[in-house]
Amino acid sequence: MSTMPTVLPPAATVAADVPFVLPRWHWARKHPTLIIGALLLIAIAALSIAAPGIANFDPQDIDPLARMQPPSVEHYFGTDALGRDVFSRAVWGGRVSMIVGLWVGVLATVLGVLLGLLAGFVPWADTVVMRIMDGLMAIPGILLAIALMAVTRASLTTVIVAITIPEIPRVVRLVRSLSLTLREQLYVEAAHAVGTRLPVILARHVLPNMVAPLIVQATFVAAAAVLTEAAL
Repeated sequence: MSTMPTVLPPAATVAADVPFVLPRWHWARKHPTLIIGALLLIAIAALSIAAPGIANFDPQDIDPLARMQPPSVEHYFGTDALGRDVFSRAVWGGRVSMIVGLWVGVLATVLGVLLGLLAGFVPWADTVVMRIMDGLMAIPGILLAIALMAVTRASLTTVIVAITIPEIPRVVRLVRSLSLTLREQLYVEAAHAVGTRLPVILARHVLPNMVAPLIVQATFVAAAAVLTEAAL
C-alpha cells in the first residue's frame, strides 16, 4: 500500500489565507495609568492653548465685590480673595507652566548630556565636573532658584534659567553613569581599536543607547520644573 506524499501549499498561499488582524493595544490595557496621564496632559495642554478663547475674565482683574465666590456659571472655579477669576488664572497659568516645563526639560537635558559625556569619557574633566555638580546638588533647588530670582530681574527667561541650573546635575549624574558602563562594551572598544574618532563613537554607539533613560529623566525634570515654577 503506497502513501501519497503530502504537498504543502506555497508560503504565499498560506500567508494569503491568514486574515489581516489590526494590532491591538495590549500595552494600553496593561498600563492604564499611562493612558490616563497622557489624556490628562493633552487636556491640560488643550485648555492652556485655548486660554484666549475660553477665559471669560482677565486673570489680573481685581473685583473686591466678587471676593471668594463659589463656582458658578459666570465663574467656573469661583474667585479668590481678591475677586480674580480662578478658572482664567488656571488656564493662563497653565500656558506659563507648559513653557517653563518644556524649556527647562530641553535645556537641562542637552546641557546635562554634554557635561555627562565629558565626565564619562574625559578622565581629567570627571573630577572637575562632578565636584561642581555635587556643589549644586547640595543646595535645594527651590532655594537656588529663589536666590537667582532675587539677584536678577524677574522675567520668564530668568525663571527658566533659575530652574534649569538646579536640574542639570540630575541629568549629568545619569549620563555619566551610563557612559561609564557603555564605554566598557565590546563594540565601543572595537570602535576605538579601529581608530574611530570619539565624536563618531558617541553619536553612533553611546547616545542611541541613552535615549530611553533620557526620555524618562527629561519627563521628571519637566515635571519638577512645573512644580518649582508654581512654588515661585
